Amino acid sequence: MLGDLSRRWRRIVNVTTPETTPLWKEVLGDAEPRRRGREAVILVSIVILLGEALMIIGKLMSGDLRDFFLQVVIAWSVGLLLYFVWIGQSWARWILAPVFCIDGSWDIVWGIIGSDGLRVLLGIGELIVFTYLAISPSVYVFARHQRERIQRWEVLAISGVFLLVLLSVGSGIFAFFMYQDRLKAEGSAFARMAFHRVFENRDPYYLAEHSSPRRRYSSPQNFINRVNSELGEIQNVGPLGISFRTKFVPYRLEVRGTAKVRVVFQAAPMWVTIDISRKEADWEIDHISWDY
Repeated sequence: MLGDLSRRWRRIVNVTTPETTPLWKEVLGDAEPRRRGREAVILVSIVILLGEALMIIGKLMSGDLRDFFLQVVIAWSVGLLLYFVWIGQSWARWILAPVFCIDGSWDIVWGIIGSDGLRVLLGIGELIVFTYLAISPSVYVFARHQRERIQRWEVLAISGVFLLVLLSVGSGIFAFFMYQDRLKAEGSAFARMAFHRVFENRDPYYLAEHSSPRRRYSSPQNFINRVNSELGEIQNVGPLGISFRTKFVPYRLEVRGTAKVRVVFQAAPMWVTIDISRKEADWEIDHISWDY
């Protein structure tokens, strides 16, 4: 009887082996990978933000303000995504990571094709950033820790700050384009007046008063005499079209315009071109020409 019970007991009892835990985890827990993940996120964020800052400076130095404002908005978006990466949101990492993967691969391929070593190195750096954002275990551990630590009110407060920054940037962009439209309206009016006074009234005093130093290769009276001798009287005038170029140069905004109008003179039909620019709140005539 007792022998039967002992055999039955032996059949019921199972021997389980304990799960093996890595030695580093027994000693350090999650602290070491979390620390490395934190350092990786900080380093990657600094590299990305420095790159965005250089892009903004480059666009500003090129003078193209449309590209500059677009780059500012892109930098704002990248900064917001990096904040969400910092607080452990995986979706933000998965938005940024493919961008660096595609851009890095593109730079490596075209760097090799064009024998551009600097572009190849840039592409390798972008792929390293992709690796940290997408598949680094330490970054994942740090993100999990941040999700548990960050409170909702903190996220809302920082997001509100980013929203205020965006509203400020948007207001600045809107104000700039309103100012630019006003300058274009003034420039268009000046170009029409310049054509009227120079080609219809043949006024050398107006030309002398409103010519820039770049145009004064001949005296205003000699220019009017040339118009009289080469073109003759005006018989018909078409609509005036004008295009503007806005560029930022150190300490000031440079606005240049080119006005073109089809004019039927006594001699022949001509395209008249007037180049103008704005300097210290006044518009000036830079160049006047005509062609068939």
